[in-house]
Amino acid sequence: MRICQDLALVLETNPNLRSLDVGGNNIGDIGMAFLSGGVLHPHCGLKELSLDSCQLTREGGKILASIIAFSKSLNELDLRGNPLDNSTIRLLCLATSLPGRVLRKLRVSRASTEEGFWFDLRQDNPLPCEISMD
Repeated sequence: MRICQDLALVLETNPNLRSLDVGGNNIGDIGMAFLSGGVLHPHCGLKELSLDSCQLTREGGKILASIIAFSKSLNELDLRGNPLDNSTIRLLCLATSLPGRVLRKLRVSRASTEEGFWFDLRQDNPLPCEISMD
């Protein structure tokens, strides 16, 4: 996952980079682990991150929950096309509720969830950011 290591370095050293689209690249959970170091770096100014169809699973979801919880700049996160299960999506949504988070929009695939999942989730905990399901 050399490319993800390189991208992390770019994020650490280029605070003016605002948008990154890695969509369609099979970076998987290991690549996400490398990339997260750059996204969470204090000098990272990234506002939009697209990880559409990157083969992220539960482990990648845990990493992304940390990014949602601790990123000081990330406003939009696109996770459509990834095989995320309900518990992972619930974890991501709960991370948006933590104090100090800045994420405003989270995109996931409707196919990732069972019927009634979103209704139940919103009933349990109103979500502070926009969640879109495509």
